[in-house]
Amino acid sequence: MSLTERASALLQQAPEGEECNALEIAIATLHGVAAFQSLGVGSETRNAFERAYALLQGQSDHAMRGLLLHGFGYALSLRGEYALALEVAHRAEELASASDDPVLMLAACIVFGEVHQVQGRPQEALAWIERGLPIAERLDLSASEIFVADPQVTLLGMLAIEFAHRGLLEQARAHVQRSHDRARDLRQPMTQLVATWHEALLEVRLGDSGRVAVLADEMQGLVDEFALAQGQTACRWYRGWAQALNGAPLEGHRLILEACEKNARLGMRSGVTEVLGYAAQALLLAGDIDAARIQLQEALQVADELVERVYLPQLWLLEAEIARAQGRTDAGAASARRAIEEAQAQGAPWLELLALVDHCEHHEATAAERSALAALIDRLPEAGDTAQVRRARAILLAMNPA
Repeated sequence: MSLTERASALLQQAPEGEECNALEIAIATLHGVAAFQSLGVGSETRNAFERAYALLQGQSDHAMRGLLLHGFGYALSLRGEYALALEVAHRAEELASASDDPVLMLAACIVFGEVHQVQGRPQEALAWIERGLPIAERLDLSASEIFVADPQVTLLGMLAIEFAHRGLLEQARAHVQRSHDRARDLRQPMTQLVATWHEALLEVRLGDSGRVAVLADEMQGLVDEFALAQGQTACRWYRGWAQALNGAPLEGHRLILEACEKNARLGMRSGVTEVLGYAAQALLLAGDIDAARIQLQEALQVADELVERVYLPQLWLLEAEIARAQGRTDAGAASARRAIEEAQAQGAPWLELLALVDHCEHHEATAAERSALAALIDRLPEAGDTAQVRRARAILLAMNPA
């Protein structure tokens, strides 16, 4: 950052023209990357990338276009500016197609995949992830400085989440393991952080608080040793979520909210819907039902504002549990059904299973709903040894003891 600031000051003495613009693209791009690493994705990072991006319109063949387009698109995604992130990804795709540039296409695939995933468009996300992974494997950009983290590790982690939502848990875990193995071999701190982050997302979906606590400690170690701004908050909210499930919900809630507030100061809004859901869950576990409902409403409002749908099934299930705790059984049944419908709309049979289990256990399920739960169990052989599937079988057995 110091060097790019000095270079930018020197550039003011240069005559205007294409050569000056080319230098400014390089300086602003490098400044954006440096600010991203050390300050998060606040205004300094965004402004640097935005300036370079504006100048790129006249110099689309610039040598740093890959670094710029990936960095800017990724930063916008983390800021929750999803529409603009998709615009940058489209620009990268156009330039890649025009020049047959696989690096640019890979940058487009990663940003498209991330945005579609968090906004609850799994088919589109999977298509871009599966398009990008062979490119990343073929290029093997382990020594490249184009990407924030190794693209193979990033895409494998994203793929693991998509497979988990589909109930392909063995394959999801295999992708996470591949991601960790490569990150360990590369020994790149940001890449290791990304691999650990994706595993934490997976284990939250599987409800393994013990493993999430271990991953939070690993993330904390990377953040402390390498001063990674992006991980400062995530390790705290994952630790808070684990604490909440392990008998310390108020302490967990405090950690989650502190992390959420710091995340906002760093400019990062992506995924805040899910994190606020963790906070509502912690309050519910603490027995503060009214506060949990208020926290959940905040999460749902942010989900609507940012169009973040990926965690909506879990949020509707939290609403169902809160309604039941308040004695509003009919409202609870309606929320559970919303969770089922959202999971179906996202093509996420694992999340649909969780929602159907909740509905059949706590509300009067129809014959069709019971049949749907039984069919889901048969459709998800890779989830057969999970506590959630065992619970589903027990519910069906209790309903049909014969």
